[in-house]
Formats: sequence, C-alpha cells, structure tokens
Amino acid sequence: MNRKAIEKTELNKILSLVAEYAVLDGSRERLKSLSPETDLSAAKKSLELTEECVKLLFTYGVGKIEYFPPFADELERAAKGSALSCGELLSACSLLRAARIAHSGIAGVTDEELKAVRVLADRLYFDAALEEDIQTKILSDTEVSDYASDRLYTIRREIRSLNERIRSRLAEYLTGEEGKYLQDGIVTMRDNRYVLPVRAEYKRNIKGFIHDRSASGATFFIEPEQVLEMNNELRSLAIDEKEEVERILGELSRRVGFMGKELVSDIEVLEELDGFYARAEYAYKLSSVKPSVNASGIVSFDCGRHPLIDRKKVVPITLSLGRDYRFLLISGPNTGGKTVTLKTAGLLCAMAQCGFLIPADERSEVCVFDEFLVDIGDEQSIEQSLSTFSGHMKKITGILELAMPHT
Repeated sequence: MNRKAIEKTELNKILSLVAEYAVLDGSRERLKSLSPETDLSAAKKSLELTEECVKLLFTYGVGKIEYFPPFADELERAAKGSALSCGELLSACSLLRAARIAHSGIAGVTDEELKAVRVLADRLYFDAALEEDIQTKILSDTEVSDYASDRLYTIRREIRSLNERIRSRLAEYLTGEEGKYLQDGIVTMRDNRYVLPVRAEYKRNIKGFIHDRSASGATFFIEPEQVLEMNNELRSLAIDEKEEVERILGELSRRVGFMGKELVSDIEVLEELDGFYARAEYAYKLSSVKPSVNASGIVSFDCGRHPLIDRKKVVPITLSLGRDYRFLLISGPNTGGKTVTLKTAGLLCAMAQCGFLIPADERSEVCVFDEFLVDIGDEQSIEQSLSTFSGHMKKITGILELAMPHT
C-alpha cells in the first residue's frame, strides 16, 4: 500500500498520537509503522479487539500493560546458555510480571463478550516462582542479595567479620608506636588488600609487603606481616563470593533460557495488547465507535468528525458513497469544508482498517480497501513546467490508471 498517498489523509499523524498512549517501546514503533489492513476478517478482528479493550479499561478498570525494557537480544543469549547480568535478570522479571498481570487482569473479567482479547491473553506464558526468585535474589542492577543462597550468606558474613578483624588490627598501628611512621592516620586499599601509608624514610620500620608508592615518592603503601594471612583469607573469600554469585546468576539465567521461546512470544503478545490498549485510550478520548465493515465499496458516515480538529470547532459531516452511487462531486465556496470532507472520508476508512474506532455515529459503515489513491493539495512543479491545474490532471490520470474495484 502506498504510504505516501495515505499520509495525504494524515493517518501518520494519528498513528503518532496513538503511539503516545502505548507503554512499551516496541508497541510505539509498531503503531507508528502500521498500514491499513486489506483483509476484511483481519480488519474486523482488530476493531473487535479495540472495542473490547475499551471495555476492559473503562468499564472493568483493568490496568494497562506493565512496562518492561526491550529484552529480545538478552533472551536469545540466555537460550544459548549465556549468563545474564543482574540488570538483565531484573528485565526478565519485569517481563514475567507484565505477562502475569496482563493475563490475570483479563482472566478476572467474566464478561463473555470479551472473546478476542481473551484468546490473545491465553497465549501469555508466565512463571510466578521464577519471577519471585529473581525479585528476592537480585536487589539491583549490580547487587545480589545476601540471602540468595545459604552459602552466599555464610561467605559474606565471614567477609564482614574478617574485615572488622583486619581493621581492628591495623587500628593498633595508627594509635601505637608505629603511628609516627605513617604519612596519614588512615587505612587504605591497594589491589583489594588493606595497607598502611608509610613515609618513605621509615619504610624499613614496618615489616611487610610493599604494594605501591605514591607519585611523589613520599609514601609507600605497605601490607604489614600481621595482616598478610588475613588479607589472603579475605582474597580467598572474595573469590568464593564471586563464584557463588556467578553460580546464582547462571542458575537463574538457565531457567530464563529454558522458556526463551515462550518469553519471546510474550513480548509479541504484550506489545500487541499494549497497542490495542493505546487504540482504546485514543478512542475513549474522542468518543469513538466501532463502525460496521464491508468489502463492497460502501462508505457511510453519520456525524463523522475529523479527529485532528478541535472537537469544539469541528463541523461533523454526513457522507454516503458506494450503495446508491459510486461517484460523489462536492462543490462550494473556499473554506467551505470540501477538503476536510475528502480527508475525513479517507482518514476514517484508513483508521478503521488499522483497528481504530472512528469519531462518528454508530450507524457509520466503512469498506476495507486494497489501496488509497489520493490527490489533495497543490501539485504544481516549476522543474517539470506544471501549473497547479496540470499537476492535478497528471495525478488524476495516474489514479485512473491504478484504480481497481477495491481502491
């Protein structure tokens, strides 16, 4: 379908407006790139879904889709056996939560008329146990909870205890005889080991291992002999902690990877649902209705309103075409509404074919067209020596060559 021609009806502006109501990044992109559906049954299904989503949101108070960040690439990696980071696992948790809440919200409504949206929701897969595990074991994008495993809790408790013992021992240097040899009365770290900042001239007075020297050469960073073994033990515990964290992340990642295909499907379903919720919100704002749809070329609007014109200023139009006659000639003075009528007719048909309810009376009817052929605006061209009139004639000639029964 010729998107450039359709944009003459300003459908692209409607798509951008509706996309603002979407929650997910993927939904916004899908909405902005929508093309009118050319299959009658598919167009009817989209309109049904939008109408049902209006009911869900504004009659039954069902919440919209919970936000989760884009996650397709990470799922592919997890499915191949790669371990995910804390932040990536939290994204998986957000996806699982969004799927669970979307499903339960729709399943909790007993209205038997909500058939199409229920079929969509039944395709959602979620795992409450995995969601809870990730939520309790991962505290942030960079931190695993102490309680993620008994072993991790024990290791971190030992690390805290050993840190206190090392600091306590080094504090004796700061307050004792050796204090006069120190550059500063503080304990610092080099290579993840506790050291003392010793003045260069006294470096031989503190027995231990020299780790570093200041840029000026005035200070040496020495690890005293008495804390050497404790630092070694601390390094060993840090390695144990790292391995246990990696094991926990690996186990959670494998569980995410096992359901990779289902979660990819979840993303598609949730983006689709989010798109219809966005359509529903826009429809509710404009007091729109679901028109009847046909494939017979019949277009009929009662009190149709152009959605981009302020509701307080717009003049509703009534237009019928395709039932008793197939051509319609509109004449009248400048600023009399001829162009707005043309744009409204094309736009409301295109909107309906995208699954949007239309701002018109419930008796309105639209046809599902294969193509929109449009000539609106000034077509003059200096380069091609075309006057405005010649430009229109060239465009209309092209339209007549392309026109078919369902355009």
